[in-house]
Amino acid sequence: MIPTLYTPRLTLRAPNMADLDAMIAFYEATEVEVGGYAKRDAAGAKAVLEGFIESWERHGHGMWLLENAKGDVIGGAGLGLPDGFPHHELTWFLFPDAQGKGYASEASKAVIAWGYDEAGFDPVMTYMRDENAPARALAARLGGNVIRRETFPDGVTRDVFALPYPGQPAQRMPDRLETERLTLRRPKPADLDAFTAFVATDRSIYVRKDAKASTAFRGFAHILGHWPIRGYGLYAITRKDDDACMGWVGPFFPEGWPEHEFGWHIWDAANEGKGYVREAAETMRAAAYQNLGWSTAVSYIHLDNARSIALAERLGAVLDESAATPDDDPCFVYRHPAPEAKQ
Repeated sequence: MIPTLYTPRLTLRAPNMADLDAMIAFYEATEVEVGGYAKRDAAGAKAVLEGFIESWERHGHGMWLLENAKGDVIGGAGLGLPDGFPHHELTWFLFPDAQGKGYASEASKAVIAWGYDEAGFDPVMTYMRDENAPARALAARLGGNVIRRETFPDGVTRDVFALPYPGQPAQRMPDRLETERLTLRRPKPADLDAFTAFVATDRSIYVRKDAKASTAFRGFAHILGHWPIRGYGLYAITRKDDDACMGWVGPFFPEGWPEHEFGWHIWDAANEGKGYVREAAETMRAAAYQNLGWSTAVSYIHLDNARSIALAERLGAVLDESAATPDDDPCFVYRHPAPEAKQ
């Protein structure tokens, strides 16, 4: 399903064939002379609209049409992937009478954020012809930096811009981290079955002991939803030769938590005693301090969870008896060393 995005002045919605008249009107009015948004006849406008729709079906990303507060289509913006081209691109178009009002920048910021949060692009990129001064100016206003110069399949050599996450460049974690033996990746829906099995066992007693699949689903959705809302969250721990999730580790800050937390757990006893969690936690913690700018973080640990207490101490965390706990529930609060301290 194609999501709908909202900005203060715009609605970014899915294209459909009912938009053909609007696309024909755009191509009749456009003042662009070169490229995909140069003048086309009605058949050409239809082909472009069909391509917008097909891109979502083929790639999982594509163009949105932009509606103003009155519900009029004033242009489009999205993440395209032209046939034969090697990379996605942020792209946009506006009716002539909608230009010069900041709509392209406003829409592009929403698209870029979606590209990082949902499409998983890191970085979101854009590219254009050297003579396209307005597009280059917009890329600069969006904070874009040229990362390479590349000749594309159409024979045109272009600068490729990397576009930063809008608004909070220092508040995101990368989607993947690597250790010597492990890959830490963003959780994905395919991990649900393993998580459901875990929470139905006694091993989850310090996390959430509940055999009901519906409760497990809500807990799992909470973990997945943390990423797009916060820009970080728990990583799935996997071996480099196996994408199966063994457990979770990561920075965590649900609503109501007194402080930022570093959390972890392993789902199967067969994977304990091998140093996986410590290896993952040390790498994650260093990346969190670097990317999120935190000066401190804690781990909330159940009073009876001896293994997690021992791991926290091996990681250099120290019991903080003065720290608040989530919902005032009794637990140990272990404070991790600051980023300046030896890890």
